[in-house]
Amino acid sequence: MIQLDFSDEESQALHQERLSDPHPRVRRRLEALYFKSQPRPHHASGRLLDITKPTLVGYVRTAQQGGIESRKAGQCHRPQRALAPDATRIAPALQPHPPPHAGRRP
Repeated sequence: MIQLDFSDEESQALHQERLSDPHPRVRRRLEALYFKSQPRPHHASGRLLDITKPTLVGYVRTAQQGGIESRKAGQCHRPQRALAPDATRIAPALQPHPPPHAGRRP
């Protein structure tokens, strides 16, 4: 497992921020980092948060590469639909077409 060294001030900051951040995913990531800053086995941190080892490793790697602030960015994976660029062109064709005798009584 990747090792991160946290100062007491950083650990206290994580403790405060994990409780106060408005975004639930950011709170979870900060909580994972806070647990990692405590002297406990790696598997215990994941078990307490009910996250997998790869998830915990991802949080730690991102924090290691970009610092704690990178975990607060709230970046979430948002895939783009394949048709998104053509939505304005396709949308009219998907609108329901009225029948030829709409509005007239047979």
